[in-house]
Amino acid sequence: MSFKIQYTEKLTIELLVVLFALGISFFPLLFNLPFRDNIYLSWEGAYRIANGDIPFKDFYMPFGYGYFIFIALFFKLFGSGLTVLLWAQAFLNTLFLFVFYRLILLFDIKREIALISTFVMGLTYTFLFFWPWYNQTAFFFNLVALYFACLAVLKEKRSFLHAVLAGVFAFLAFFTKQDYGGLALVFVLFLFLVNLFFGGSVKSIGTYLASFALTAALFILPVYNQAFSYWFNLGQAPHESRIDISRLLTEVFAGSEWEKLVLLIVGILLIYKWKVLLKDKKKFFFYTLVLIILAETIITKETSRLPKDTTTYFYGFFFALFLTELFSFIDFKKLKYGLTLVCLIFFLFSSKYWSYANRILKFKSTGTAKTTSAKPSYVWASAPFLSFNKVYLPKPTITGIKEILALNLPSNPKVLNMSELTMLAKEIPYEPLKKVPLWYHLHVGIFDKQVEGLREAIEKGAFDLVLFEDIPNLDNFYPYALQTQLRKSYKLVTVFPAPRKDGNSFIEVYIKYAH
Repeated sequence: MSFKIQYTEKLTIELLVVLFALGISFFPLLFNLPFRDNIYLSWEGAYRIANGDIPFKDFYMPFGYGYFIFIALFFKLFGSGLTVLLWAQAFLNTLFLFVFYRLILLFDIKREIALISTFVMGLTYTFLFFWPWYNQTAFFFNLVALYFACLAVLKEKRSFLHAVLAGVFAFLAFFTKQDYGGLALVFVLFLFLVNLFFGGSVKSIGTYLASFALTAALFILPVYNQAFSYWFNLGQAPHESRIDISRLLTEVFAGSEWEKLVLLIVGILLIYKWKVLLKDKKKFFFYTLVLIILAETIITKETSRLPKDTTTYFYGFFFALFLTELFSFIDFKKLKYGLTLVCLIFFLFSSKYWSYANRILKFKSTGTAKTTSAKPSYVWASAPFLSFNKVYLPKPTITGIKEILALNLPSNPKVLNMSELTMLAKEIPYEPLKKVPLWYHLHVGIFDKQVEGLREAIEKGAFDLVLFEDIPNLDNFYPYALQTQLRKSYKLVTVFPAPRKDGNSFIEVYIKYAH
């Protein structure tokens, strides 16, 4: 009995979407990548959870643990090397692009335009995230919540289930990062409210809110205790509110040029098509979705300022609208038109991939500009440690790690690691401390009460090894009261550069004095 696949136009485009999503998501893994600032948070949180630690009970952190769901699962399945973070993010990026493609199709957008829009989304947004970061994970959950909400309002079949799933994923966005999650909660609710204009049921709103609340209870109640307030930074000064109208208005009027240009184009289309939109539910909701994404882009540029240039997710949605409304007369299924457009998009967003092209083509700079920076420059090399496989570190950092591994430490030493080299838990090895912060950023991840508790422990000689990171150009990033106590109570054995590109941060290694 023979089995033959009939390659229809639909199947061909679906295969192209899958191949593109896999290709652009896994492409960065072909290269050795430099250690990234703050990636230690991703590694240690996932490592702890994969090994049975419970957030807010065994360790404290100023964000929800929705971020760690994917990477902790990958650690459990494939081990805890740094490259596993890359594999987890590549998997998430692939899912993200496919969800985006399916979301665009809900509005009866042509498949070839949905494919091109997915290409834009991959090139301008997911391609930037080869290391995991909670902004992107939160927006992934946000996107899935919007997808199920649109399913609920556009497809009557299984609308109850879709409303439930919208609530689940809106909460996961909130329990990954509060600003993205708060916007997910509000914007999904807005879609359900708008649907009342088209005869939608109030029950969907109740179902969505009940699902959000129940999911919150299921995630929060098992870990709710005094330390859970860490999720809200304990409300201690000088931590700033994420919501600041003056800064938001400054972002809107002094920046966001591309977003405002897109808003102008969408606004012109709305003026021209508003009567049609009131009669066409799918078109109305697609315009609504594009405006929601534009609003979220502008808001999160202010509430999530770091890392920069990671709110480019609006381009994919805009291209879907732009190509549908202004270029509907072009048949992008024809290779000459579709390929030409893809090449133009590739050229327009060349800054997103040019660093990889430079590494492959090995172009040499012919510029004459010289830097006057006084920061030290280090040669980066592939690290010869299992946990750092295929990751570049500064050579002096590699030397410093070797010095730590050569120390005569007791079996399963008690280690206070306030550095970015949290992966040493696997290399030394040691068990991460309980009841300590995941993040030692003063007044953001650790507060005065916890600093004083650790200072007293250092004074009593509670640790066999202490790593303290000093970043002079970041004001009080790490608690210097602990450094002062270490210099009184412990022996400084070595200092070496931290794996930061600024070249102006150092890791101090302390051990107990011999008695």
